[in-house]
Amino acid sequence: MSDLRTRLWIAALAALVLLPPMPAHAQAHRARGRALASNIIVPQSRSFAVDRRRRAEITGVKVGVVILEQTATTTMEISLRNPTNARLEAELLVPVPEGAAVRSFGFSGAGKEPTAELLPKEEAIAMYKSIVAKLKDPALLEFAGCNLIRSSVFPLEPRGRQKIRLTYEHLLDSDGDRIDYVLPRTESIDYKVPWEVSVRITSKKPISTVYSPSHEIEFHHVNEKVVRVRIARDAMTEPGPLRLSYLQESKQGVTASLFAYPDPKIGGGYFLLLAGVPSKAARPGDVGEPAVKREVTIVIDRSGSMSGEKLKQAKAAALQVVEGLFGGEAFNIIDYSNSISSFAAAPVIKDKKSMAEARHYIRRLTSAGGTNIHDTLIEA
Repeated sequence: MSDLRTRLWIAALAALVLLPPMPAHAQAHRARGRALASNIIVPQSRSFAVDRRRRAEITGVKVGVVILEQTATTTMEISLRNPTNARLEAELLVPVPEGAAVRSFGFSGAGKEPTAELLPKEEAIAMYKSIVAKLKDPALLEFAGCNLIRSSVFPLEPRGRQKIRLTYEHLLDSDGDRIDYVLPRTESIDYKVPWEVSVRITSKKPISTVYSPSHEIEFHHVNEKVVRVRIARDAMTEPGPLRLSYLQESKQGVTASLFAYPDPKIGGGYFLLLAGVPSKAARPGDVGEPAVKREVTIVIDRSGSMSGEKLKQAKAAALQVVEGLFGGEAFNIIDYSNSISSFAAAPVIKDKKSMAEARHYIRRLTSAGGTNIHDTLIEA
C-alpha cells in the first residue's frame, strides 16, 4: 500500500513539473476578476454605489477631442465629489469605442497613482452584467456594444473633490469622404451632468462641412483644413452619444454623403443627405477665382393658417434670403394657398430693378384660402 502511495505522489509531482506556466492573458483575466469597489464611477451614465447613502457624485465632465485625419485622441476630465463624512473607495469604468487604446490615466490628489486597463467587448459585457446583478440596476447594459476601460481603486476623501483625467485613442469609421466620430453617453434623460465638449479637426484635404445629428453644435473654420467644434451651451445636458461627422472636400468640389434607413414596413424608408460646398467657393466678383453662383427659389405659404405673425415672419425671412444674394445670382418667389402665383416665370438675376420689384411683391402678400402644397412643389 505504501508503494502505491509513493507512486501516486511521484506521478502527481511529475504532472506539476510538466504543466506549462499560466499565460499572461489568463493572469490578466484573474486580475480583472477582482471585487468591485464600493463606488463605481461611469462618467457617461452616473455613479453607482452598494450603499446609496455613501455615493460619490459626478459634478462635471470636460472632453477635449483632437481628430487628425481618421485618428481621434479623446481626453476626459471627470470631476468628482464625496458628499459624505467618510472616506470612499471608487473605481472608474469608461465605455469606449471598439478598438480604443489607453494613452494616459491619472488623478489629482494624494495616494497611490491609479492604473487603468482595457477590457474587450466580451469582458465588458460580463462586467456590466455583474454590476447589474449586484446593484439590481440595468442602466449599464446600454453600453453593451462598447469596450471598457477599468481603473484601479482610488480614494475619495471626506467632503473632498477629485479630478480624474483619461486619454484614449481610436481609429474613426469613414464612408467615402465622410468621417464619423462617436462619444458614448447615456440615453437617460435623468442624467443632468453638463458635458463641455470641444473638438479640433485637422485634415490633409479641405474640410467642406461639419454636422451632428445628435446635438446642437457651434463650429468655425480656422482655415480650410482646420475646424474647431464645440457643443452649444443648451445641449451640454442633452442625453445620448455625441455623433459628429465631417466631410472632406472631393476633387469635384461639392461633397455629399447619404445616410439611408430602409424600412420594409412601409416599402421604403428614410434618408439624410449631408452636403457641403467647396471650402473655397468664391463669391461672385472675386478676382482670379471661378464664381459658384447660386440660384434660389423661395416658396411661401400664404394660406389662411398663416395669418398674422406667421406670414409676417415668413415674408421677412424671404426678403432676408433675397437680399443676402450677390449681384449676378438668380432667384424666384413662389407663393400659394388654393392657387399658385410666382414672382417671375423663371428665376431672374439679382440687380437693383429686380430687388425693388421683389420687395414690392413680398410686401403685398396676404393670407387667405387653403393649402395646395402638391401643385406648389411641382411648380417649384
